[in-house]
Parts: sequence; structure tokens; C-alpha cells
Amino acid sequence: TIIPHIAYSNASISFCEVRMNVIVKLLENYMYNAPKCLFHLVTGWYCPGCGGTRALYLFLTGHWMLSFCFHPLVLYTFFAFVYIGIRKICNHKYHPDAHLLWGALVLVLANFIIKNVCLFFHIDLLQMLL
Repeated sequence: TIIPHIAYSNASISFCEVRMNVIVKLLENYMYNAPKCLFHLVTGWYCPGCGGTRALYLFLTGHWMLSFCFHPLVLYTFFAFVYIGIRKICNHKYHPDAHLLWGALVLVLANFIIKNVCLFFHIDLLQMLL
């Protein structure tokens, strides 16, 4: 009875790998063919979400540190979900606190401010990372 369970496990893992590859290919296609950020085109400044798609793509392909540099919210969200999952497993009545949302908001604002202050001084962080 152990052998069919292992085969089922391997099948589900390879199915997840296939789905991950499909998501990565869709993100690659989107990154190269999507319209540019309207906020950035109009103002010349980065919006709070600029770099998010590239960060998600880099995260899914295993480049976590580079993903964090493009947009730290992607890595933060992953670890927040891990944290919530562990808390949910340990305590079935756990409800996410507002501190996770406040942390995300602070992270997005800090990212927005840092990238645009650097851009003001003609240092384009997102272009430097490419």
C-alpha cells in the first residue's frame, strides 16, 4: 500500500511542476508583451507596484534575493502565507492579525519612497538590476 501512495505523491509533485512552469512561461510572455505602467509613463516616477511582475517571476524561478530587490512584497507575502499556514496548523481558531497588513503597507511605501528618491538623484534601481 505504500507504493501506490508514493506514485500518487510523485504524480502530484510533477503536476505542480508543470503548473509552475506554465505560470513562469505566462509571466515571461506578459513581461515582454504587456503595456508599460501608465503611472510611470505619465509621471516618470515608479508606482508602488513597479517591479512586482519581475519580482514574482524571479521568485518563482528561484532568484529570491533579486526578487526582493525588485519588489520586497513578493517575498514578504510568501513568508506571511507560511506564517499563517503554520499558525493555522497549530491553532485552528487563528485569524490573521492586522499587523501583517500593516507590515505589507509599510514595505510597499518604503519601496516606493526609496526607488523614487534614488530616481530623483538619477539612480534607476530597477534598470541597474536588469
